[in-house]
Amino acid sequence: MQPPGTDGHWLGTDPYGRDVLALLLFGARTALRLSLPAAILTTILGTLLGATAGFYRNRPLPIDSLVTGLMAVISSIPRLILVLALAAVQPPSINTLLMLFLCTYWIGPARLVRAEMLRTRELPFIEAARAAGIPTHRILIRHALPNTWQPALAVFPLSVASLIALETTLSFLGVGLPPEIASWGRLLAAFSIDPSAWWLLLYPAAILFITSLALRQLSK
Repeated sequence: MQPPGTDGHWLGTDPYGRDVLALLLFGARTALRLSLPAAILTTILGTLLGATAGFYRNRPLPIDSLVTGLMAVISSIPRLILVLALAAVQPPSINTLLMLFLCTYWIGPARLVRAEMLRTRELPFIEAARAAGIPTHRILIRHALPNTWQPALAVFPLSVASLIALETTLSFLGVGLPPEIASWGRLLAAFSIDPSAWWLLLYPAAILFITSLALRQLSK
């Protein structure tokens, strides 16, 4: 392990002799490879469930009660504990993390879209569509849904930032990705091997902070 600026390693090396700058770059690719697809899928799933629950409001089936009940059950369990429990029984892989994120992160978009749908379904243009005899599913898809998905889109960057932070936390704890896949969390965990290697803490933490701050600015 070498400090920054030694033998051409601008940011130093980790305990296994790997270049920290290269690990940071590959870790960024890993973070985006996981967080972007997961954020897209959770946004789509949450939008569809929230819109359907808010539009039908238990007619003809108790869809709203089922969706809100499922959200209450999942929300009652701390997200990190739930993901850790699920990750403990599944082999570590990118696909496993994607499924775990999809199971837990759809709730935020679903709540926002459901609340907006409850307001939209009572607006005059929806009532006019019902009076015109347009089928209910067409009203939902063509009239109501296009006017309710904006809140989910607004928080999309926040979802990406949260997923990156969660992936980093899981990798730091050793239950996220396989050891051969570079990630910022694995690099932070290497700091525990030699606490005097300050660069193993500073650089990953700095790039994680900057990435999260930039994504949160996009949501404003």
